[in-house]
Amino acid sequence: MNIRRARFQLNRAVGFFAHCSISFCSSIEGQFLLLEEYMERLGVVGIVIDDRTMAADVQKILSEFAGVIVARTGVPDHATGQSVISLIVKGTLEKISALCGKLGKLPNVSAKSALASIKESSL
Repeated sequence: MNIRRARFQLNRAVGFFAHCSISFCSSIEGQFLLLEEYMERLGVVGIVIDDRTMAADVQKILSEFAGVIVARTGVPDHATGQSVISLIVKGTLEKISALCGKLGKLPNVSAKSALASIKESSL
């Protein structure tokens, strides 16, 4: 089911059940929010590693989330010992957030993401 149709059905259901209890309508809206959470997103994740000794731990996490990583580029700065990794990611918000969360918990590692909803094709 595409998102436009889901929104239409949600609006129609909420309008139809306007006289129903608040909890039922909230349940319908909650299901819609869950639907959006599981939609695929496309975006970038930027990772900065301040301590090169953390590189193995970062690699382990990236391998764990290989299913959402489309492309990866890494650039080390040998003078400072810092590294920057950029990822192109495609997956659910839940999976991409889990990736960034695990990376962000590592000491001397920071991760930020910028994501967009994937546009539906007109075919």
